[in-house]
Amino acid sequence: MDTAGKLSASYVVIGVKEKIGYGFGDFASNLSFGFVSLFLLFFYTNIYGISAVQPV
Repeated sequence: MDTAGKLSASYVVIGVKEKIGYGFGDFASNLSFGFVSLFLLFFYTNIYGISAVQPV
């Protein structure tokens, strides 16, 4: 029981290389999401003919 308390109170320091790695991974994830969103915007507006603005 005493060991669990010590483990939960401690923390791990993350190095700069690991932070950069997580940053690149997040960038790649957002880049792929952006490409899919851009493709869907083009497809819906130019192929399906859906208006890009909300009609009033």
